[in-house]
Amino acid sequence: MRPHGEALRNQDGEDVSAIAFSTNGEWLAVADASCTVRLWSTVTGRRGRLFASTPTRIEQLAFSHDGRRLAATWGYGIRVWDVLTGEWLTPEVPPKKRHPGGVGGSHEIRAMAFDQVGRLWAALRPLSADLSMENVMWLADWFGSAPFRVLEHARPGAAFSTYADRVATLDTGCGVLVWNGDDGHGKSSGWGGDNYPDLTELAVAPDGFESAVARMNNGVVLFDVFGAWRLATASEAHALAFGARSRFLAAGCADGTVRVWTLGSEPSEPLDLEPGGRGAPCVAFSPDGRFFAAGGDAHPYLGAFQERDAGTVRLWTVPPPSTVEDHG
Repeated sequence: MRPHGEALRNQDGEDVSAIAFSTNGEWLAVADASCTVRLWSTVTGRRGRLFASTPTRIEQLAFSHDGRRLAATWGYGIRVWDVLTGEWLTPEVPPKKRHPGGVGGSHEIRAMAFDQVGRLWAALRPLSADLSMENVMWLADWFGSAPFRVLEHARPGAAFSTYADRVATLDTGCGVLVWNGDDGHGKSSGWGGDNYPDLTELAVAPDGFESAVARMNNGVVLFDVFGAWRLATASEAHALAFGARSRFLAAGCADGTVRVWTLGSEPSEPLDLEPGGRGAPCVAFSPDGRFFAAGGDAHPYLGAFQERDAGTVRLWTVPPPSTVEDHG
């Protein structure tokens, strides 16, 4: 991977909390501590539209596959904008009225993704005094009207494949469960088990057939058709991302570095990048396979003692599959 252009810097130096590429890789959305989202051109490096603020810190961003919608999560809510006009789009049926069985309380957004036809799917953790909700997650068609579907035996932690056709959750058996994303009916497969009691962050490969999870005692576990691979990191990983066609896996770590592995029949020796910023960098690959971005702070409590380049995101060019991977 090679650096691409100059670093993208927020005008006021606000720390970055989430990043996401448009499907064609031409735009990078960057959320920061001001609770706003700025678009950046990956071609020119110039600023694009600024989207209005959300109530609290933005945790995730996602583009629809046609590039016409941009979604941001914070805590219990999702805000969706029309990219061309900047207008908000809201569900006709309030999400709280769609809790399964009329369960009271609120919910926490743990993951989201647009499917190929533009529906926005979300995985939610119930926040309820009802003890029967302790080990479940909810699957929601955010703009739909039906009650959320229940995913059982699920601990907090979720991630979608690129087209939201699969959703993975951390399970109560200390592994990973993978569900059909469009209906949540039945587990299509699962990984891990009692050997992995300390799994935290979670990512799913674009095709839904691989997953990676960070561990509290440092390191990442990659589950794929070849088995489970334990990948070392120098510090705890707080952000994970797969590259297009599952060619790469990246981890943003608490010491401010990023570790990238090339995937195949087995993971390669890692490439270490230093994007700057403070805390564990946010990480993202462009869906078209051209770019990788890292920077900011994926975990709000790690950056206080690392006063580096706040508000900075850096881009790298990803080598095409036909070339020999450059790990230098």
